[in-house]
Amino acid sequence: MVTCARLLCQSVIVVRWDLITMSYRFCALRRRLFATPVALAMATPLAAQDTTPYSFANGDVGSPYTAYRAGIGHTDASTRPLDGSLRDAPPPEPVADWSGFYFGASAGGILGTTELDGGLSADIETNGYALSGHGGKNWQIGSGVIGVELDASTTSADGLESISGGITTKTEIDWLASARLRAGYATQNFLFYGTGGLAFTSSNVDITAPGFHTNASEFHTGYVVGAGAEMVIVDGINARVEALHYGFSGDTLPTPTGTSDLDLDVTTVRAGLSLKFK
Repeated sequence: MVTCARLLCQSVIVVRWDLITMSYRFCALRRRLFATPVALAMATPLAAQDTTPYSFANGDVGSPYTAYRAGIGHTDASTRPLDGSLRDAPPPEPVADWSGFYFGASAGGILGTTELDGGLSADIETNGYALSGHGGKNWQIGSGVIGVELDASTTSADGLESISGGITTKTEIDWLASARLRAGYATQNFLFYGTGGLAFTSSNVDITAPGFHTNASEFHTGYVVGAGAEMVIVDGINARVEALHYGFSGDTLPTPTGTSDLDLDVTTVRAGLSLKFK
């Protein structure tokens, strides 16, 4: 009986030892099988990266891995390229520098109306062309541009109207000039602006009637408002398009039927070139 019990105990011990040994070997095999794919997954991206040193000469950040090691690249997900790399996105195109002095020339058309109101009432169309010169200076803060500009134009604008009673009225605009402020917004190679200021002109009004004749050359002071756009053609040369409206009033002149108030409204549309200096 004792011998049987001893043999039974030895058998149990051997079986338990075999189970423990098999369990240990299974755990070791499982760890090995699990570690191999993880190691491969971690090692593969690093092996696939370009380890070319970072070059400051050509601005190339190399691979995402080398960019990361160099401490550069995107840290903000909102600015990171869609491909997930750490390369910097291309910088936005810089806004042109509009600051400095400039001068230039332009040409365009004139649409005007000479108004007589009072003893003699008439609206005389006064149209023609204008050749202009301009100069000024701009100051720029970011995309905002402010400036001052002076311009002067010689014109061919004239008009002729026959009124009942044998009255003939002829008008001419000799020249236009202005001193204006400008304020605008710059975007890459374009500048869009509004402008306004003081305006000056000289006009001639000739009125003829049976037994009456008057010829008055008047100097007028008024206002001018408008808008325009400029574009950089090459560095230092800009093209422009501009529309200006002039208003003049407050003068009087004699007519065959009494004194009349003289008002003058003029709109010019012109295009030109400017040379810019720092």
